[in-house]
Amino acid sequence: MKQQTNRNRRWVLASRPHGAPQMDNFRLEEDDVATPGEGQVLLRTGVLSLEPSCRGS
Repeated sequence: MKQQTNRNRRWVLASRPHGAPQMDNFRLEEDDVATPGEGQVLLRTGVLSLEPSCRGS
């Protein structure tokens, strides 16, 4: 049986937007997910919300 390799995809801020964010301000990165060690757990983010009120002044 072939072992499945878990991959992690994440959106990274590539450059600070000037005005409304554009797709060029972000890039998609992908890499292998490390196997949790003794006493560690692996979590999956189901929902993530970034609200304007979270921004610092």
